Amino acid sequence: MAKTKGEAAQQAVAFRLSADLLKRLDAKVARMEAATPGLSVTRTDAVRVLLLKSLDAEEAGLPVVVVERRAPAKRRTEP
Repeated sequence: MAKTKGEAAQQAVAFRLSADLLKRLDAKVARMEAATPGLSVTRTDAVRVLLLKSLDAEEAGLPVVVVERRAPAKRRTEP
């Protein structure tokens, strides 16, 4: 269900994040709170800021580099 906030309607979006990405998001929340003492920042706030920055850069034609982080491959042990 869309919520109206001012003149812009907002719609809830749900998605799953890996544990690694969630740790990175929480670190971003902590950095945002440290930069703005007294302001409480939620994960939703951080996702919104990061998404807007990324979309703005991409729409402006700036190169957006996506780095996929993967866990190191497990080594096989010979029998």
